[in-house]
Amino acid sequence: KQTGAFPVFETVNGEGIQVQTSSLNQANKIRLEGLTLESFNTDPGLVLSSCKESKFADLHIKGPWVQLQGAVITPTQVGILLEATSTPVTSKDNTFEKITITGFSYAVLSNKDVLNNTFNNMLIESCGYGVVFGRDTVLGQVAQNTGPINNTISNSRFSDININGVWIRKGIGNISSNNSFSKVGNDA
Repeated sequence: KQTGAFPVFETVNGEGIQVQTSSLNQANKIRLEGLTLESFNTDPGLVLSSCKESKFADLHIKGPWVQLQGAVITPTQVGILLEATSTPVTSKDNTFEKITITGFSYAVLSNKDVLNNTFNNMLIESCGYGVVFGRDTVLGQVAQNTGPINNTISNSRFSDININGVWIRKGIGNISSNNSFSKVGNDA
């Protein structure tokens, strides 16, 4: 459970949060499985800060967002936030399997050049948005040369999503495949 104004769980580099992350010390080969991450405020549930080659499975990420018509969408209230230090030092080659996300403004969000992440067999329900890539990407900024690249969302269910189940504003080669959508885009 979250006890303060910070993410419930965040990956950091091998030398600590105050040290610049590089390809030599970035978080990698993490396995997080069989947990419930519960957020009580507007901070993210799970933050991947330049994390690579990791597996996240059988997680339930719960937030306080309540689905109502015209409900406020809070930009920082994110179930899974994928970040990058730079384009080469990014969140890449991660697998998300059997994850349930409920009660967030954004279930999954990245504005950075995250690469080759796979989201499979997810249940995203009672959120403002489902998966969003490139919402605030400013091409040419640090870690924003293209936006999210070659990420896959597959075999997942989206239910009771106020605005968009999958929204790819910026980025290239991202795939949504074999997903189902129920009561999506009707603003409750």
